Amino acid sequence: MTARWRLTSWLAVLAWAGLIFYLSAQPNLTITHHGTLDFILRKSAHMAAFGILFFLLWLATGSWARNRAAIVLSGFLTLAYAASDEYHQSFVPGRGAEVSDVFIDFAGAVIVAIAILIIRWRRREASGGGNPAGAVAKT
Repeated sequence: MTARWRLTSWLAVLAWAGLIFYLSAQPNLTITHHGTLDFILRKSAHMAAFGILFFLLWLATGSWARNRAAIVLSGFLTLAYAASDEYHQSFVPGRGAEVSDVFIDFAGAVIVAIAILIIRWRRREASGGGNPAGAVAKT
């Protein structure tokens, strides 16, 4: 990977983390005034936001780490940011820190990690990379 790609990847991570920070600083953030629907939409938005953060971190760390190491490191960094985000929200009026929200945020990262692994596995299988000789397995 080029130096420009590395820089761009990390700038994307910082920009996305900054957007998450900004949104977390908004007091009484709601999407709709329908209680259950608002809850579902907000938690889904959390999962999506942290799933995207994980993906951006995976791209940034994947430029120098092996795939598994990039996934583990990206997962750890996403989890750490989710925890710090909840701590940050504890200082925002109308917001609160919930351990369950850290797990919801991290669930978004896990979903994206699983998707990455499945896509990479399918690509490897399609190219014959799953079988050393590229031969069809006997059944």
